Amino acid sequence: MNSIQRFFTKALASLMLAGLCFCFSTSVKAQCPPSAPDNPSIAWISGGCNHGVMLDPNNTGTPCRYTVCWCWRYISSIKYFDYVVSSVTKEDNICGTGVTTLNFNQVVTAATNWLAGADPKHNDYSVNIPPCGDGATLVTRMCTATCWSVTIDADGHGYVAICGSGGWCLFGTYYCIDSQGHLHSNGTFKSTIIGSCSSECNVISCPN
Repeated sequence: MNSIQRFFTKALASLMLAGLCFCFSTSVKAQCPPSAPDNPSIAWISGGCNHGVMLDPNNTGTPCRYTVCWCWRYISSIKYFDYVVSSVTKEDNICGTGVTTLNFNQVVTAATNWLAGADPKHNDYSVNIPPCGDGATLVTRMCTATCWSVTIDADGHGYVAICGSGGWCLFGTYYCIDSQGHLHSNGTFKSTIIGSCSSECNVISCPN
């Protein structure tokens, strides 16, 4: 193999390695939680990440740009549709030089509220909303893990990632469709499933 061939072979190998590293680091931030609040046989599915989400966790009046990654799952046997935020990455330093300068509950709550408002999988789960009557409903839940850890990136922006298994905060809404095709909400609920968190994780509390 001549020197030119060796050069291109090494260059290709370096590019492949760089690509693998990039994919790995991206998947770490976007990965779904390793556990679920119930029905553990139904795994989370990555919904992807939304960039440039404007959040103001500390209510300063100056929102910052975040990347919010989220996951979802549909439990067909009981008609439950779940969302969960899997990570929150700060994209700028307007609100401080690290996510650790922010209150954990406020960061997670702000991201969860954004996801609930965006409802990105609505068109997919809405086809499974049953007709009203005989107690038939579809339940949409926002699931928030209570165990979180912080990793600070090279830029000091930081990101919050779910750490292991633990407790969950659940916020649900019951839906059905009447004979005219109108959507009805038959009430909401909140519940808390208490678990344990590993020592390196931060524990957030469920909102009242």
